[in-house]
Amino acid sequence: MGPPREIDVAIVGGGLGGLALAVGLLRRGFNVHVFEGARELRRETSTMIGLGPNGFTALGDLHPGIPDSLRKRGCMLQEVSFRSLPPDREHSSNTRGGDNHCNIRWAETQDVLAKLVPTDIIHLDHAVTGYDEIWDEQDELVAGGGGGSGPAARPASRAVVHFRSQPSVTARLVVGADGVFSAVRAAMFPGDPGPRYLGHMNWNCVFPNSGGNTLVDAHKPGQLIVAQDSSLLGATPREMTLQMMVADAGQGYTFVQVRIQSDEPSFTTELSQADEEQAQAATENRISQVATRYCCECSEAEEGDGTCSEGGSGQRWRRGRGGMGVPGSKARVLGALKSAGWGWAVPILEAVPESCLFERALYDRLPLERWSSRGGRVVLLGDSAHAMHPGPGQGARSAFEDAHQLVLALEAQWPDVPSALERYQRARIVRANTVQRFSAEMAGLAPIRNAARPAGLSVAERAPRMREFYTWFNQYPANMDGDPDSTWWKPPTPTPTWAPTPARGAAQEAAREAPQEAAQEALQEAAREAPQEAAHEEAVHGPASGAATHGGCGKVVLKANVVVGVVGQGQPEGSGSVRVRLLLMG
Repeated sequence: MGPPREIDVAIVGGGLGGLALAVGLLRRGFNVHVFEGARELRRETSTMIGLGPNGFTALGDLHPGIPDSLRKRGCMLQEVSFRSLPPDREHSSNTRGGDNHCNIRWAETQDVLAKLVPTDIIHLDHAVTGYDEIWDEQDELVAGGGGGSGPAARPASRAVVHFRSQPSVTARLVVGADGVFSAVRAAMFPGDPGPRYLGHMNWNCVFPNSGGNTLVDAHKPGQLIVAQDSSLLGATPREMTLQMMVADAGQGYTFVQVRIQSDEPSFTTELSQADEEQAQAATENRISQVATRYCCECSEAEEGDGTCSEGGSGQRWRRGRGGMGVPGSKARVLGALKSAGWGWAVPILEAVPESCLFERALYDRLPLERWSSRGGRVVLLGDSAHAMHPGPGQGARSAFEDAHQLVLALEAQWPDVPSALERYQRARIVRANTVQRFSAEMAGLAPIRNAARPAGLSVAERAPRMREFYTWFNQYPANMDGDPDSTWWKPPTPTPTWAPTPARGAAQEAAREAPQEAAQEALQEAAREAPQEAAHEEAVHGPASGAATHGGCGKVVLKANVVVGVVGQGQPEGSGSVRVRLLLMG
């Protein structure tokens, strides 16, 4: 039996953030359904997450039973050991306490949350393709289609979310919790540049190793080891190009992760294919008809056209994009450890079963000034809003903060969804954008890393600044936008919310005052006359969305997955362009 056609809240994505939100809303009596693109909820990602005070606070208010369940299934850290092992330089190490930090396998976290959500409201094989927002008044045509990417003059009354090969669903609120490759974000901001590669390839695994030394002597109980070839000592700092983490993941499991700097995404399957092609260049009957493909969101190998429809967002991935158990991945990582002279690490990785070694490239998303749709009925949460480099360990914790704040906003202001979304964004966007930028300082690509770091930041200031960051973040939910007592993380100076650019303001005024044809003309003129930055903002954060009337029913529909555009003079689409989407349906 499928989902009802009309509901209060539709959550797109059945990962940690989406399920946490569902738990909090269900506990408060909301009519909520979860729509997951995969054919089953993901049970294993071969990784773990770290939870600190901010994560436990958010989860505990969503449901009081969650923190204790996670602590029982995870491992409270007793010791964190850092090893700096730069080549041809002095090595160093230091050890500190666990700081009320808990390691827990991703799969265990998922299971704790999933057990609190009835299975009949989780709808699998629902891959999102886009959404519409609907106004009940005909005069919203201009407000819905009249320039700019900010909110419309009046909010929509509801949203309709569309799925591939499944019936659409109407909801008062649609939440896009569908990950870094979010289909909801793509529909909301069609000019968004998409995921940004950060310069790191990553391999991780969790495997049974009771006591940390049964299968291989990897770590002490309650211990986390972080080794990297960077160095902040001396006159010339060395940035990390190789990192290995080994940790107690709880319940007798060991977590192993290796991260390698790479200027471009470098997937083992593609490298193997390239080697094979070179070796068989003279062979006419090269094997190419049927190959095993791996995708970055699922653990299944598929045969066919080189795509996989699994994954949290339902996105179809090209072959060779990492995944679980990629042949040759273990040998590749072992080669990197041996080349670095890390003999101590080789036995640990040798004990890792290649079948559970998960390969991926690291991506983030550029910060947004808003997470909600123009009609105020669709909003982003988790990685879809603020995917970040995992260096500071705040990815899952930030998603849990999102879920918590959205639940509080909806509880306080339901059924006024647009107002609730404004409150949610005021609580979250400054904080999330700050941690995104801080995370980008750990990217493997120097241009990203250097652009994110404050100008003039010295090497000596990095460590105390990082300590200040965690002190501030663990204060959650106090001091959401910054700690006034800190040196580096003070709250920003307040600025007007949703302030229009000159181009946007002129276009909106023209749309209100003139007929539709004149409004289109005014938008084109604004794109030509406005500064390049304003035009670029339109391209990145989304153009005016189209409006459509249906059969005289007095409803206006804002389409979020179809584009009919006008582009600024002399500008290619997506480069300093302003597009207007006006769809008129009889």
